[in-house]
Amino acid sequence: MAHPSPAESSWYLDADVYELAFAFPPEREVEMLTSVFTAAGAPPPARLLEPMTGGGRLIPGLMDQGFHVFGFDNARPMLRHAARRAPGRVFQADAARFSIAPRFHGAFCLIDSFRYLLTDAQVLGFLESTATALLPDGLMVLELELEAPGEPVADTWTSTQGDRTARVTVMSQRPAGDDLRWMDATVLIDGPEGRREVRSSKRQRVWRPAQLERALGASPFRLEQVWRRTQEAGAPLEGLPRNGGPVTLLMRRGP
Repeated sequence: MAHPSPAESSWYLDADVYELAFAFPPEREVEMLTSVFTAAGAPPPARLLEPMTGGGRLIPGLMDQGFHVFGFDNARPMLRHAARRAPGRVFQADAARFSIAPRFHGAFCLIDSFRYLLTDAQVLGFLESTATALLPDGLMVLELELEAPGEPVADTWTSTQGDRTARVTVMSQRPAGDDLRWMDATVLIDGPEGRREVRSSKRQRVWRPAQLERALGASPFRLEQVWRRTQEAGAPLEGLPRNGGPVTLLMRRGP
């Protein structure tokens, strides 16, 4: 991922805070990815790649399912966490432009990381680089939040890791340029050392369904199925939802 500009402050580069804020059990995502890849023709022991892996939270669980998984990120603090979870399985690279031999059956990019690619060139570079890393007919699972009508609503949750608890609030509403918005996050941490508050402001891209359709149409991928995020086991949607919201996409590398 690109380094933040001076106007930004990123919790992503404060690896301990980010790990605490997202200390969720990985079972849901692991079960979803296993089911989707298996049904689409890439069951274990398929080789999977995770661009923007962060701390590599999903890699051990997928390896336990029998997959061979590798991941990369451009933030060294997060990679140190990932390397402890998955020794020898992670490396540093820029998601907007990377080069790997075509050896993977599938790739996945979850938790809205795709929206940190801010320009058309970064988006196309990511999709083309990922497709190049895949074998013919390789699969890509992508999660993102599509723009929805109405006023933005704060996303709040609580996570616990050992003897520390984080209360997280995320709000995305301030404009940051054409089709960009500031994601403002506050993490209130309680632990043995007392209370600590960490704030982060980072730009994200706004994706409307029609914009995403155009971007995918210019990419090496074809869209096969769409689900509402957290409802992947249910019936697929009829294409991208016009009313936006969180979605999971299954794409396949084209000819």
